[in-house]
Amino acid sequence: MTFGRGGEGMVVEGDLSYAGISVITVLSAGIGAFIGAYLKKKAENLATHEDLNKLVEQMATVTQTTESIKAAISDDVWDRQRRWEMRRDAVFSVMQALGKADETLHFASLATVELRKAGDKASFEVVNTEAWNTFYAAIDDFDQKRALALLVCGKEMSDTLMKLKKHLRDLAHMLGNGEIEIGRAHV
Repeated sequence: MTFGRGGEGMVVEGDLSYAGISVITVLSAGIGAFIGAYLKKKAENLATHEDLNKLVEQMATVTQTTESIKAAISDDVWDRQRRWEMRRDAVFSVMQALGKADETLHFASLATVELRKAGDKASFEVVNTEAWNTFYAAIDDFDQKRALALLVCGKEMSDTLMKLKKHLRDLAHMLGNGEIEIGRAHV
């Protein structure tokens, strides 16, 4: 570097261009590093944002699937509970009808015994007829409820109840014909 007086001022020659280039290079590198770091951070934030969006979408899918499974399980549990309640109600109803049929059979058999003992059969004939009509109405009610039980309890239950109905009718027939006496009828 030379300093000269070729006029009135000081002139720096040579290294100034290197100094200027160095300053510009350092500034450019700093700005480049800053912009690079900024862009890198921006890219990371963008990638994180995209990842979060994907996670939100996945969570929405998982939540929807979970809710669908819960609904299916809930529906299944409700259906099983409802079927059980229907079976319970059908069995309860048919057992009530069976109890009524048994009670009316007992009453009809007593009326038949009294009719056979009575000297004046005409007075007991009406009571006897009404008692047997009540029994057959109770058997018909039992049969209707048995048919409903078939719908919810299945064929095995219906078959068992059908055999029971037949047995009651046979027993009634034998009692009515005097083939067996009340108190000696065995089921």
